[in-house]
Amino acid sequence: MERLTLISATEAPIKIPTVVGQKKQITLEIFGTASSATVNFLCRSISLAEYPIMGVRLSDLATGTSGGLKEVWRFDVSGLSAFIVDVKTITGGNVSVIGDW
Repeated sequence: MERLTLISATEAPIKIPTVVGQKKQITLEIFGTASSATVNFLCRSISLAEYPIMGVRLSDLATGTSGGLKEVWRFDVSGLSAFIVDVKTITGGNVSVIGDW
């Protein structure tokens, strides 16, 4: 596995793409000091268009295209150009997102 930091302790909304390359799956964790946060998950296709991407929250196997603090998610990224983490809202602190390919 390869560890990567997608977002590091941001206190403001931010949208960061990460090139997928030959990777097939990413597992990520959302954490921080904020009292609440909304993180949207997107992908970039080969045509460079952006779309929401469905993932699985590992705590309860629920599916979704957005998450919050203290959650771990898994995504299939096969054939995509980029995986995008879009921190939309943060209340009272910071948010980090780390992952493993």
